[in-house]
Amino acid sequence: MTVEFAGIKDALRLINTVDKSVRQSYTREYKKLMAPVVKMSKEAVPDQAPITGWERSWTTPSGFQALPWNGVVGEKLIKSGVSGRKPKTFQGVTRGLAAFYVRWSGTTAVIFDMAGRKGTPSTDQGRNMVAGLEGKFGPASRIMWPSLLENEEEVTAGMQTLLDRIMQDYERALTTGSVR
Repeated sequence: MTVEFAGIKDALRLINTVDKSVRQSYTREYKKLMAPVVKMSKEAVPDQAPITGWERSWTTPSGFQALPWNGVVGEKLIKSGVSGRKPKTFQGVTRGLAAFYVRWSGTTAVIFDMAGRKGTPSTDQGRNMVAGLEGKFGPASRIMWPSLLENEEEVTAGMQTLLDRIMQDYERALTTGSVR
């Protein structure tokens, strides 16, 4: 499922300067298109602690309270959106490349969804955690990716239509200075 358009962020930025309401309509359309993916992802988030130990409190040395697990809060952090921001590079790492995204924010959410993706953890506790998550919920990318794959055809067709419309509006904005 790959749809490639070069310069989509530039197009979004220009259209936003020409007509904000048109740019905002893209966001509404995208969120509507991604609603089944977001809904399915939210339904897949466990209400109870996914593995033993996650019901206990865990505060990092900096004071951030990562656990106990709260599935209700986790569900609220799954969102879709559109970004026209320029990508930023810092110390060789480029961030903000995606123009369209579905994101599950939060430290614990990222650990739950992605633990074990980069290989075997270096500690016994890490290996036990990954084994527990994989045993109950499957390999890394446990929530977001399966939800997208389940809706792949609908999302791909909708994205193609949305991107075609954005690029048509972009060309119109370049030639006439107006989107509509």
